Amino acid sequence: NDIKRWTEFYQCDPANTAPLNTERQIIGGEACMWSEYQSDYTVLTRIWPATSAVAERLWSSKEVTDLKYAGPRIEEQRCRLLNRGIPAGVLLGPGYCESSSLIPIWNMNEVILDEHKNIRNDLRRVEFNNNNNNNNNNNNNNEYLNNYYGINGNIGSLWSISEMLIGISIGICITLLCRNCNLLTLRKLNCISLLTCVTCILI
Repeated sequence: NDIKRWTEFYQCDPANTAPLNTERQIIGGEACMWSEYQSDYTVLTRIWPATSAVAERLWSSKEVTDLKYAGPRIEEQRCRLLNRGIPAGVLLGPGYCESSSLIPIWNMNEVILDEHKNIRNDLRRVEFNNNNNNNNNNNNNNEYLNNYYGINGNIGSLWSISEMLIGISIGICITLLCRNCNLLTLRKLNCISLLTCVTCILI
């Protein structure tokens, strides 16, 4: 049950205690654990990564017994287990695994600088798009204003001078015609004349 004993597990080769004539008959091994003091929430943290030492011992040759290189390999396997959602315990004290959600200290500056460059590029792209949109909007607004108010910004420039004179002349003619026919009183004729002139100008 003691995970610190993984070194003993790693150096324990079952072939060493088996008779010579039965060594070739060994096809595998098993890592067992007393579970009286374990629960479903702690069993995985107790058997991993210590069981990795047993597994590597079983598939490795007798000559592979260097604990100096075995420790980093088992620690890497622990990180793989953690990335796959298996709550493996520590091997020899606090461990460290790179995670997609964490930034290691050794490359934090590089990541931050790259992110800063990406942000600056995004801001430039947004600013460029906004400028294009503003230019398009300004062009559309200018075209609309030119069509409505005229190039000089004067409503009167929508009509030429000749068109305005024609409208005024028509208004005067209608007024004189109505006055000569005695259809309306003078006051009413003046009002109609004024309204007619204004209507012709606006049309």
